[in-house]
Amino acid sequence: MTKDWNPDDDLKNDIISAVIRDINNQVEEMVEDLGCPRSFAEGLLRSIADNFKSGLALDKEESSYSSRHNSTPENEKGAKEVVTKNEKRIREAIKAEELKK
Repeated sequence: MTKDWNPDDDLKNDIISAVIRDINNQVEEMVEDLGCPRSFAEGLLRSIADNFKSGLALDKEESSYSSRHNSTPENEKGAKEVVTKNEKRIREAIKAEELKK
């Protein structure tokens, strides 16, 4: 981070925390889905950091981060947990089916 900028308000801290959680959750899911060692995930994160530092962009597709700009209504906050739980069940079912083959 630069010396001229710091996350001095709650909104910035909330956004930063959400991004960290999202990245961590996606990497944890990748490790679980692929069965790869955590050291592989660590190397992947280092590679991303190195590319980011040097200004290299892998692609310009829309990020899942963009949806965070719109606030989620209070009555929909539980939906993410339901979707995540169902996605995990689907991944487990696919793995089980592949093991049968």
